[in-house]
Amino acid sequence: MEKVVQALQNEGIRGKVKIIIGGAPVGADFDHRIGANAHGADATEIVTLARILMNQPGIRAQINQRLWEISEKNARMVL
Repeated sequence: MEKVVQALQNEGIRGKVKIIIGGAPVGADFDHRIGANAHGADATEIVTLARILMNQPGIRAQINQRLWEISEKNARMVL
């Protein structure tokens, strides 16, 4: 998980995405240590957290923009 956060930072897009980690093996303090935005105890809690983060102003637009960028990049790779 730490490698994913670091990779996002290296690509310069960490500020454009939200990271939620969780599950029984992951402690609540681990999210702070690796730089995740939130921690959920189980899948249900993680979905609830995702919905909360999605409703923050600007988040939905940022996600849509990033998805568009990814699709454009993939389209260029195919051409």
